[in-house]
Amino acid sequence: MELWPIPVVAGLGWCLARASMCAVAATQEAVSTGRAIGLRMQCIVAGTTGLVLLALCLRQGAGALLPGSDAALAQVALAAAVMAGGALLNGGCYLGSILYLGRGKTNFLFTLLGIALAARIDLVTHAGIAAHARLVQAPGAGVLWIVVCAWLACVVVTVRSARATRDAELDSRIFHTVIAGILAGILMHRMPGWGYNAALASLACAGRTPVDTSSVLLACALLVGAVVSCLAAGQWTPEAPTLRGAARCLAGGFVLESAAHAIPAGNDGLLLWVMPGLGIYGFVAYGVIIAILLLAWTVAARGVRS
Repeated sequence: MELWPIPVVAGLGWCLARASMCAVAATQEAVSTGRAIGLRMQCIVAGTTGLVLLALCLRQGAGALLPGSDAALAQVALAAAVMAGGALLNGGCYLGSILYLGRGKTNFLFTLLGIALAARIDLVTHAGIAAHARLVQAPGAGVLWIVVCAWLACVVVTVRSARATRDAELDSRIFHTVIAGILAGILMHRMPGWGYNAALASLACAGRTPVDTSSVLLACALLVGAVVSCLAAGQWTPEAPTLRGAARCLAGGFVLESAAHAIPAGNDGLLLWVMPGLGIYGFVAYGVIIAILLLAWTVAARGVRS
């Protein structure tokens, strides 16, 4: 195994924790405060990852491993709706679960168990999202410039918001979001579609298939990076698991990973590989996920007001 991905993934875990990258929290913030900062951060990290990934693929010259385009969009949309429900049940998406574990919220250990359980009973294959990478011609420079313009627009709007409110914490989030995108782009260029759920599936299927040691080490590096980041930021507040919280996270993790197989990708893979790699089904899936989460929080907010 090459050693270079370990510090890259650890750095990614650090930056994602500092950027507070969670689709559930981002949509709740947008509804409750009217400030879509978290959603902008998701656009920035996907755009940064796309810039790095596509630039590296273009530089490579020959065919590049990018998301396949053979996914049935109706199936993708349905699975994405199920994933949104799983994220709400869990209280966090794939990336959010790592963030909350980094903060010491031990209920989310059961999210990992739910993901592994889905793999163990064969609802999810061991191959994971990386099996859907296809050798294709890298997009041209024109496509790259379109991504650059979209990315710049999102960054400028978010930075102006930080300047207007003199929010130093938001400045830090923007910085760590951009660095996370750079690290993700480098990682996904060399290891297409990698995600920590692949490591959990590998461990869950031990005995049926060989354990993917490299994926397990990288998953550990991602978690360690997030924990150290939260410790350094003073966000480490350990909480013992509760029966209700553990049950919700177990069920949420199971639903998340079952839906991820049908898409194919978890929301982490959608955000950090499929959409940056211009996989059409990624935009469909993520659009459905965000729309349903926004709708759910809007309905909940109206229920509270009434």
